[in-house]
Amino acid sequence: MLGVAMSRPPAADRAMRTVACPYCGRETSVAREAISVPCAACNRRIELEDLQVTENIGRDLMTGASVLIRKEATVFGSIHAGEIIVHGMIRGDLWSSGRVLLSPSARVIGDIRAWSLVLEDGASVTGRLDIGTRHKPRR
Repeated sequence: MLGVAMSRPPAADRAMRTVACPYCGRETSVAREAISVPCAACNRRIELEDLQVTENIGRDLMTGASVLIRKEATVFGSIHAGEIIVHGMIRGDLWSSGRVLLSPSARVIGDIRAWSLVLEDGASVTGRLDIGTRHKPRR
């Protein structure tokens, strides 16, 4: 994948974690070291690797883990993840079963649906916000 780096959680951290399926929204407990699991509700594969975008990409991103958009990167597509941290630009909708953090350099043109939103001074959002409720992802 061009411009996207994947990483596995540290091996020393063997506790369970809760992830939400980016397809149907159902939460499930998985081993912390798991990199993918089938969803018990919709039977689709949930990728659990953290993604880091370091350059411009033009596609949707889906993971049950976290997505980090670096300052120099732009994503032209939607992001569905457990947590989303934006330092760069997004032209697409964000859906998070957890937290979305927008740093001062973040620019989002699209809707944000998340359990919580941290909007730091200087961040820009053009779109609708739906914060504080559990959501099923849009397909």
